[in-house]
Amino acid sequence: MQQKKNHAYVAAAAVCAALLATGCSAPASEASAGGDQASVSTIEPNVLTVCTTFDNPPTSYYDEGRKESGVEIELAREVAKEMGLDVRFRETKFASIIPTLQAGQCDTIMGALYIKPEREEVIDFVPYLMSATAVAVPAKGTTEVTGLDGSLCGKLVGSQVSTTAEGFLVDQAAECEKEGAEPINLRRTDNGVAGLQQVVAGQLDGFADTSMALLYYQSTRPDAIRLVGEHVGEIEIGAGFNKDNPDLREAFAGAFATVQDSGRYEAILDEHNLGALAIGGNS
Repeated sequence: MQQKKNHAYVAAAAVCAALLATGCSAPASEASAGGDQASVSTIEPNVLTVCTTFDNPPTSYYDEGRKESGVEIELAREVAKEMGLDVRFRETKFASIIPTLQAGQCDTIMGALYIKPEREEVIDFVPYLMSATAVAVPAKGTTEVTGLDGSLCGKLVGSQVSTTAEGFLVDQAAECEKEGAEPINLRRTDNGVAGLQQVVAGQLDGFADTSMALLYYQSTRPDAIRLVGEHVGEIEIGAGFNKDNPDLREAFAGAFATVQDSGRYEAILDEHNLGALAIGGNS
C-alpha cells in the first residue's frame, strides 16, 4: 500500500514539474496524511473511534487498574497503528451498539459482534475471530442442565441482552412450551460477568454466553463454573462499519491483513488462550 502511495507522489510531482506555472499541488487528503490510511473519513480527524462494551472478557474489559484490555482492544490498537491513526474507545451498551454506530458516534464496532445476516443488512463487517455459544453451570454440585437443549425447560437461566445466546434461549423456551414442558425462566442482564457471578452464587441454574467468554471466565476461576453440552452455532465475529463508508472498511481490512501476516494477530490470541478461534484456525 505504501509503495502505491509513493508512486502516486512521484506521479504528482512529475505533473507539477511539467505544469509548474499552473501552481499544481498534491491532493490535500494525501499531502496531509500522517499515515498510510490517514485519508479515510473518520468522525474525528486522524482517530479511529471504536465502540465496545468493556464488560466482555477476554475480548474487551477493564483490568484491575481500570486499563482498557482484551483481544479486541489490542487488535484495534494494532490495526489503527497500521492505518496511521490513533485509537479511542467509546464504551457502549451492547443492546445499543449498532444504533450508536449508525448515529455517527463511532467509526467501527469491535464488541464481540457476531456476523449475522440481519446485521449484514444494516452494516458491513471485517471478520477477525470465531466463536460459538455455550452454557455454564456451577462447578460444584449436581445439575440437570446438559447444554442448550430441553434440559433448560423449567430452569432459571441467564443471558446478556440482545445477544445470540439470548436468541438460542428464546427459541429453546418456545420449544419447551411446544413440548408441554415448563418454560425457561429467562433472566437478562447487561453484564456477562455479573450473570456468571449469579451462577456461582446459586441464583441461576445456568448462563448462556459466547464460548470464548465462558472459557476465559473458567480459566480465571476454574472452581467456579463448568461448561456443559456442545458449543453450538459456530460463527464469525467482526468489526462493524456503516455502509456509507466503504473506504474505511477496506482500509481496516487491509491493515488487519498486515497485522495477521506480521504474526501480531496470532500472538494476541495466544496471549488470551484463544489461538484456536483465529480466523482460518481450527476452532
